[in-house]
Amino acid sequence: MAEEHCLACHDLEGSGDVRTTAWECQKCHGDEDAAVPLIDVHGTQACESCHQPHDEPWVKERKCSDCHEGKDHVLHGAQGREQQLVCSDCHEPHEAAGEASGRCVPCHEEEQPKVFTAATLFDGHDTCTSCHEPHGFEKASAASCTSCHADHVMTDVPAAHQACGSCHQTHAPRSVSAATCKGCHDTVSVEHADGATEVCTTCHDPHGGSQGHAAGAAACTSCHDDVADSDLAHGMNASCETCHTPHQFVAAKAPGCEGCHQQQHKASSKHAACGSCHGDAHDPHAGSGSCSSCHAEQHKSMTKGHGPCTQCHDGHDKSLLAKATSCEGCHAGKSAGPHDGVKGSCASCHRPHGPSGVASPPGCGTCHTATPSAGGMHAVKDHKTCGSCHTSHAAPKADRAKCLGCHTDKTEHEPTAKVCNGCHTFKGY
Repeated sequence: MAEEHCLACHDLEGSGDVRTTAWECQKCHGDEDAAVPLIDVHGTQACESCHQPHDEPWVKERKCSDCHEGKDHVLHGAQGREQQLVCSDCHEPHEAAGEASGRCVPCHEEEQPKVFTAATLFDGHDTCTSCHEPHGFEKASAASCTSCHADHVMTDVPAAHQACGSCHQTHAPRSVSAATCKGCHDTVSVEHADGATEVCTTCHDPHGGSQGHAAGAAACTSCHDDVADSDLAHGMNASCETCHTPHQFVAAKAPGCEGCHQQQHKASSKHAACGSCHGDAHDPHAGSGSCSSCHAEQHKSMTKGHGPCTQCHDGHDKSLLAKATSCEGCHAGKSAGPHDGVKGSCASCHRPHGPSGVASPPGCGTCHTATPSAGGMHAVKDHKTCGSCHTSHAAPKADRAKCLGCHTDKTEHEPTAKVCNGCHTFKGY
């Protein structure tokens, strides 16, 4: 200022006292577009109360607390520093007080304590004064987390989860990671999906009270909806935890089917892989369609009414079921009749499926021959079709009604006769 021309401040041609007019600082410092500093705050105060224009330094050594009572014990900076210098760490004398809050981070990125970085700021935590009183930066006087996050107040959880600082860093609250959880839960080994990179909060809501912890962990199907519609998978009979351990939820580590299905697992070597027949473990099935993938010939040649395969076969040890060891198990009474005692029994004429055995029942003539020399009704030309009178599993019928089915012109012939073969025998003599 000593080098400035006197006439910059003193108006020698004015009507007033040249010393008084020299303090009309706003003539230069009142235009926000001017090159000189703008006077905003303190603009109504006498400039000479802080400035001395003809001396060095031109700012008087004064304490801000001379005017700002109650601010003389500001807890910021080292004890013993001149109060004026302490205030000027944050405040410019002619700017609004609120502008000072923007200087916290730039300073504390470089100076101790280094508690904040611009990268950790986010909406709601964008200024230090959101939590700290501007002139009382004590840790104890900072606002509590719940003063803003009242919805995160938890009482029905372990004590460590009731204190926000157990998981969140005061000046970097979003820095929580799986490593944070591991700090307390170091005995829990997580091999779920991407292993160590999997974040615990994917399943557990840390702010969800008792409903967000072990008992209230997210349903498995909230992520794994491609394998099951609900957490009661495996045919709606078992929960996910029946086979999977929550923190080692790796398919390769799921127990084998024999863990529950011990009896069924006693299978032959070819039927040992449960998935070959039952499909996906989350939606197992036991339909006959799965048999055909290996037993194509048998499935193709299966006699009508003999499906599914498990109607006769035990799929786990390939033995026949008790009822299938004899045809009588399903076809009761069919072994009696004219073919009772035939060598080879039912298999002489029938097979349940191929490729072995007769493909279809042979004709009657394979075993029964009738020639004109045999005599009787069997020698009659129109009696050559065995099925007209005979069935495979019952004695032939010779009642009047049976014969009249063909001999309609004989309805009045011997009307009192019950049977026709009393006179018309089928054997030659």
